[in-house]
Amino acid sequence: MDKIIYLEKIDEIDETVYAGFGVRLGANILDLLFSLPLLFFIGFIFISVNTIGILLLSVIFIHLVRFFYMVYLPKRYGGTPGKLIVGIKIIKIDSTNIGWKEAILRESVVLIIWLLGDIVFFIHILGFIQNIAEINNILAIIGQIWGWSEVIVLLTNKRKRAVHDFIAGTVVVKSKYINKIREKFEG
Repeated sequence: MDKIIYLEKIDEIDETVYAGFGVRLGANILDLLFSLPLLFFIGFIFISVNTIGILLLSVIFIHLVRFFYMVYLPKRYGGTPGKLIVGIKIIKIDSTNIGWKEAILRESVVLIIWLLGDIVFFIHILGFIQNIAEINNILAIIGQIWGWSEVIVLLTNKRKRAVHDFIAGTVVVKSKYINKIREKFEG
């Protein structure tokens, strides 16, 4: 069995080692603030240039940036800049650092929803679908269901794991306790 899943408190620590909803929300807000300048720049490209090639490059660029930010940085450093600033890190449930597999799995559902949206968008641009509003509404509802399920699951389990944490086999912990968690896990 995975010890860290059952690790709620460490004797010398008076608080939970897991990162709760508030601190994770704060990290996400910081990450959004960091990404706004880039989003405005990409939005400017969409508005100023109206060719399929530039739109395709912009969408690819957005996905590469998202992959870098949400997959590579957590794999490399244990979290996004927002997470690291607020003092939390993503680790595997066995207390080791996450790898490519876990980093990709954490983002897999969102990446799939984005990819479906992109496919619909480009099929529309190519003229195969005239009205994409209904499809976009369905994707938006799927995104809302995913987002709310993440919050509900995070708020209703002792280890503060969201659905993507269960998918990837990860947990988000307070950085200052990582060494103690690893000591406890090994001991």
